[in-house]
Amino acid sequence: MTAIGENIYMAAESFDANGIFSSSGYAVEAGTSYATPMVTGAAALVKQHNPSLTPLQIKSALMNTAAQTVIDPFTGVGASVTGAGAGMLDVMAALQANVSIVPSSVSFGFLKAASLPKTVPLQITNTGSTPVSLTIAVAATVIASNASVSVDQAAIALTPGNSAILNVRLSGSLPIAGSYEGNINIQGAAGPLHVPYLFVVGDGVPFDAFALVGDGVPGTVGQPNPDGGLAVTILDKFGVPVPNLPVQFSVVTGNGKIETPDSATDQYGIATAGAILGTTAGDNLFQVQAGSLSVFFDAPGRVVPTISAHGAENAANSLPLAAAAPGSYVALVGTGLSDFTDSTSTVALMPSIDSVSVSFDVPSAGISVPARLYYVSPNEVGLQVPWEMQGQTSALIKVNIDATSGALYTLPIAAYAPALFIRNNQIAAEDASYHLITGAHPATRGQTVLLYCNGLGPVSNQPADGDLAPSTTLSTTPTTPTVTIGGKGAQVLFSGLAPGFPGLYQLNVIVPADAPTGSQPVIVTIGGVSSPAATLPVN
Repeated sequence: MTAIGENIYMAAESFDANGIFSSSGYAVEAGTSYATPMVTGAAALVKQHNPSLTPLQIKSALMNTAAQTVIDPFTGVGASVTGAGAGMLDVMAALQANVSIVPSSVSFGFLKAASLPKTVPLQITNTGSTPVSLTIAVAATVIASNASVSVDQAAIALTPGNSAILNVRLSGSLPIAGSYEGNINIQGAAGPLHVPYLFVVGDGVPFDAFALVGDGVPGTVGQPNPDGGLAVTILDKFGVPVPNLPVQFSVVTGNGKIETPDSATDQYGIATAGAILGTTAGDNLFQVQAGSLSVFFDAPGRVVPTISAHGAENAANSLPLAAAAPGSYVALVGTGLSDFTDSTSTVALMPSIDSVSVSFDVPSAGISVPARLYYVSPNEVGLQVPWEMQGQTSALIKVNIDATSGALYTLPIAAYAPALFIRNNQIAAEDASYHLITGAHPATRGQTVLLYCNGLGPVSNQPADGDLAPSTTLSTTPTTPTVTIGGKGAQVLFSGLAPGFPGLYQLNVIVPADAPTGSQPVIVTIGGVSSPAATLPVN
């Protein structure tokens, strides 16, 4: 059946940019993916309105009450059964339906010489609370010259809860090749009911061919394509499968291989073959030839995502990590880590970006969680270490792209891995008015400055992985770190997550009155671990 799928104002989610995302929580979308849930919601309403209906009776309420209003945009007349199904969803008519028809459509299938006659029984049930007297008539919209559809009863009377069988019969001789259809129209229920029927006669001449599986899905070099092979279907111009048609699979580009190919289509017009992607990254183009018809399968191959040895860096300063702290930012460096260069389009961090994800596993503790990502590229993936890693000493991590899983990498975990954020060789620090501290705008002794840090360990009121730190009840570190500026101890006013950011630590400190002037080293120490020095200009 058909349902509205254009200009759907719908609920969206405001977290994962890979999904149906809108920062407002609502979006306007279009497509069959939205028409389908329209029908699903209507089915739920019908079930709610009449809980005693069976699934097939709910289907009947939706299909057999569908409005006959769909117009074929190419012909300007009513759309065919193959184009619009039973018709346009009419939710109110479906809710008011008091007669069910099972099955709710009649298919006589693909006919051959020995197919006729054929009979399909329909069970008609009064699902309402009052008697009904039904009249039945067949209306052909595409007429076969020497075959016709009829019913064995022109009228049926039913009391509430009772059923009757209506036999729909296709008789005559095999028509010429074509697609034939119409409706069995039933009057006398709460509203008019329509049961679409269809039968098709093929001419056996190959007309159309298209890929069923194996096209456009990237895979891993040297491995079978992720779809498990290649499959093509061959149809005549009426949509009937063409069986026993010789086919030939081949490799067009790349150094991939074809394995165990079918030599001809089966009874469903389908031919298959195994496909191994080439050993070098790039496009693999396979082809199947069926008479004058050709179908191409594009199967890009990617290398296995590999994190380099010692390829985990502290994202604050790009220095190699001895260990990563839960909740902190880490940059993984390697090869083949992503097909694209991209970053999250939201403030919150994503479980995947461009089909890239990173898993953290601690088998001995039964932990398996995804990291939240903020950046991906072929040579680097930026992520937040899951808070679930607290208390662990190491995790097995790997980068995954679609169906391609990377090599395992052991990442040491520690409670603390402090580091000050540095950008363009400049410490990430602001004054109390959120102005960036620079050589031209240095910190002054006795002034409160905001230092942005990584890896300061556990916090109170811990947010979920990737979520923004709260701005009401703040997330603070139970342990207050020590901070030195130019070797002088600085008073720490606040230590915790920066409100409104995911996983970013903030220290509010007072520059010591006796701190030396000029470019001075800043060191943060927490849990017995000290950060590398970062330079703060002091005036």
